[in-house]
Amino acid sequence: MTSNITIVCGPPGAGKTTFVLDNKSDDDLVIDLDEIFQALTMLPAYYKPANLMHYAIKTREFLYGLIKEDNTARHIWIIECLPRIKDRYEMQKIFDAKVIMIEISTMGCLNRILNDKRRANKLDCWEAIINKWWKNYEKCDRDIVFKENDAWGRSLND
Repeated sequence: MTSNITIVCGPPGAGKTTFVLDNKSDDDLVIDLDEIFQALTMLPAYYKPANLMHYAIKTREFLYGLIKEDNTARHIWIIECLPRIKDRYEMQKIFDAKVIMIEISTMGCLNRILNDKRRANKLDCWEAIINKWWKNYEKCDRDIVFKENDAWGRSLND
């Protein structure tokens, strides 16, 4: 696959954003619902009033439409949770993208969240969301998988 699009998936707290930051270049495009929400509302990270979420989702869908029409960015990174194979495969097919799955255990995710000042105060809430993600997770041989102790870095960029 020669696509310039990578979809980075995994449970909340797995390090999807960190992974992208560690691998992207300055002239890459990144689409991340958390960042879109924050840009639209100027609210603190991970504070998302439900009545505003549809604006962020519609903005993300608009951006997806733009990259379907014109993906001339050097590289495009899409950050999603996507525990189900059919959802990952659908996006992979739409964008002719590679999929990277970051498999970090519930405890690993919770430790990362605990060390994140922006969301450490709602650990119980995050634990339920992470457990739900793992309950729905389906492995796929097409995914490039990184686990807890794997190193990631610039070697993935093209």
